[in-house]
Amino acid sequence: MIGHEDIQDELSARLDGEPGRLSDDVVEAHLAACERCRAFYERARSLKDMLGSDEPEKVEPQAVAPDLTAEILAEVETEWRRAAGTRQALLATCRVVLVVAGLLFAVWAVMTVAATGGLTTTDTEAGVLAPDAQPELAAMLGQAAAVRLATAITLFFGAWRPRILPGFLVFLCACTMFNLGFAMRDLVLDLAGTVQVAGLLLYAVTTVVAAVACWLSWDAGRAGGWRILGAGPSELG
Repeated sequence: MIGHEDIQDELSARLDGEPGRLSDDVVEAHLAACERCRAFYERARSLKDMLGSDEPEKVEPQAVAPDLTAEILAEVETEWRRAAGTRQALLATCRVVLVVAGLLFAVWAVMTVAATGGLTTTDTEAGVLAPDAQPELAAMLGQAAAVRLATAITLFFGAWRPRILPGFLVFLCACTMFNLGFAMRDLVLDLAGTVQVAGLLLYAVTTVVAAVACWLSWDAGRAGGWRILGAGPSELG
């Protein structure tokens, strides 16, 4: 005998799209005479409509984002090449300036040595210094010539190997500051000569250019110069 549970199972199967086991006439006849199964069928159909179809919703495939890696790398490489080219051009200019400054210091040293002529002359007949001799001034000029010649050699080596310039910066800065300090009175009183002012400017420009060349010659920028100043012998080797 067909009961309520059988009819309700049949109705559930049909709502789910499954093939029925009972004939349509039997199911329709039972629904016409059974209010309980009709109510079950209405609730089941309403719930089915609320939940929607069991078929999986088709999801539109998302558009694949274009791979911009190649374009970004190309742009970065272009910027890097441009920056590297500018950096190399500026470094080459600094090296030329260092060579020119070294030549000027060398010429200045030779002129200083030439200025000592006559300051240590002797009286050939008496075998003593001439009355107008100034041996102390000659000695000071000789020391100044030695410092200027050492500066020239330092600049030549710095232009040849800019990476060693950090070790020379202390010497160049010290020369610039001491020369400026000793000439401060003459500058304030307007007593400084042309050669003295030109020498101060030469030291100042050389120090600045050497610092810029030092900065440009290191891949790590400013950190490279400071690192070598605090490095030990093993790190420099």
